[in-house]
Amino acid sequence: MTIVHQTDGAWAPIHGVQTLTRMIATCTVTYHDGRQMEVACEPYPVAETLDIGKVEQLIADGLWGDDDLAPYGLRTARAEEVPEGQQRIGSPSYVERDGEILERWETEEIPSPPADPTAAERLAALGLSVDDLKQLLGAAE
Repeated sequence: MTIVHQTDGAWAPIHGVQTLTRMIATCTVTYHDGRQMEVACEPYPVAETLDIGKVEQLIADGLWGDDDLAPYGLRTARAEEVPEGQQRIGSPSYVERDGEILERWETEEIPSPPADPTAAERLAALGLSVDDLKQLLGAAE
């Protein structure tokens, strides 16, 4: 899961500690006798600092959801499935489709594993040739 924020019309991942703005539509009225009361008022922006790592944990624990993210302009992005036999490459892009943010990656075919090295290649990796090995074995007799 990746938390994303829309900037200049594009969705981008957001990390670390961020100061975000949300709109508040209540005010606290304090009366001369000390009573306080929350009342509705014209919406106004309030800057709040969020630790995105902690927000991710709240989401993972099921304590926060889309309704908690929305006031800050945040959404969660769902990673698209990688087709069988493919691997992700490069950096992800984020697109909105049917009201959902998708994390999309370019993919490429997973390369075949290299063939097992031949005996001569294994010897060459040790700095020897087949002739060197024959000489060593001949000298040991």
